[in-house]
Amino acid sequence: MSDNNQQLNPEKPEQIIDETVARLDDIHQTLVEEAIQVGYARDALLALRPHWMGIANASTTNPEAAQIYASGLNLLAALRDEVRAQQSAVTPLRGLFTPTSGSIGSLINATGTTASFVAIEYDVPTNYLPFPAPDQHEEYGERLAKLDSSLGKTYLEIWEALYSTRSEPERAALYLIRQAFDHFFEKLAPDGDVRRSSYWTRKTEPGKEDQVWREERIKYALAVRVKDTVRANTLAASTKHMLDVYQGLNRAHERGELDKEKARWALEEMRSILENWADAVRL
Repeated sequence: MSDNNQQLNPEKPEQIIDETVARLDDIHQTLVEEAIQVGYARDALLALRPHWMGIANASTTNPEAAQIYASGLNLLAALRDEVRAQQSAVTPLRGLFTPTSGSIGSLINATGTTASFVAIEYDVPTNYLPFPAPDQHEEYGERLAKLDSSLGKTYLEIWEALYSTRSEPERAALYLIRQAFDHFFEKLAPDGDVRRSSYWTRKTEPGKEDQVWREERIKYALAVRVKDTVRANTLAASTKHMLDVYQGLNRAHERGELDKEKARWALEEMRSILENWADAVRL
């Protein structure tokens, strides 16, 4: 990125990745039952490293791309912090490293969306499928339905729209996943609960004084519904990146543009984050 962006974000992505990979290697030597999850996270990071180097070294005057790069770098640093914490307290417990494997999925998708905005070539890591099999969609649809039956239906409609619509299926799927995302957080963080918390502030715009913003719901949900603070930090970073990407796509839609590649990466990133949240709150 430009010198100005490097000043705002002094860490280089390859340095973050190198440190994270080193820590994952140390964890890998200790764990037995979780060796597959650790190895997957390590190898995925190594595959992503050259792409993040390319992103960091690219030149752009687009402030939107710079903001997305910044939040992507923040996600890398949050993932590193998650690995740091696990490295210092690792135990051979089943499922210990599964959340970080989910974070790696979010990072893979964040790498694709960031690369598409910065306009460098990005190849999906070997053996990585852009979307999971339909049975995984059905599994999470059932789990989200436990929170609210209509939420589970909306989640399944996303993939029905993507795979069965002939005219701009990405636009329809993005609309539905935005609905599912907002619905999910409305259930995790109801208006009244958020307003009574320290995460809400009264708005100054006439007629909208009691409005609850999406960011306030997310902060409330992180504090109240996610018990693992390190995991909460990674969720916060990945969700922030996804929201930046969605805002960028919204502005493109307003101009009548629809970049299929950007839309597909955004869908996959939003899917993985929504499912990571479902795992984190134990649906």
